[in-house]
Amino acid sequence: MGVRSRTASGIAALALAAGLLAVPSPANAAAGCYGSGNPIMLSCNGREPTSYGCDADAVTLVEVDYWGTVALRYSRACHAAWARWTNHSPSGVVATVRIEGSANTYETHTAGYGYEVKWTRMVSFSQYVRACLLKKAPTGDIYKECTPYR
Repeated sequence: MGVRSRTASGIAALALAAGLLAVPSPANAAAGCYGSGNPIMLSCNGREPTSYGCDADAVTLVEVDYWGTVALRYSRACHAAWARWTNHSPSGVVATVRIEGSANTYETHTAGYGYEVKWTRMVSFSQYVRACLLKKAPTGDIYKECTPYR
């Protein structure tokens, strides 16, 4: 093996190692969005929890049973919260899942599938937040069940 091929092999190995080190892990991805008070990082408000890796360290702060389970989820790494609803029934439920904050509110609509899981976009945890499910009755009345504010 000549000097030229050893040098090329060494450069290729270094480039490969540098590329492997540059791949962001979920923890690094989560660090890319943080509470809105940080001017350097992106606010998590309105962002998808799974796209930013915020679901990796998420915990359920509180949940209520209402046509399934309505949970208030929180990520410490992202300093953000979102609502998650889980349908435990084979019957579909058409409803609205909502995260309500003192400054921001986001919602998503269920598709009406059995065993469906839906979540909202995130809000910064520097505000009071709660998770809700809104269900429209055949009479047109809207029924709403929420977790306590945190």
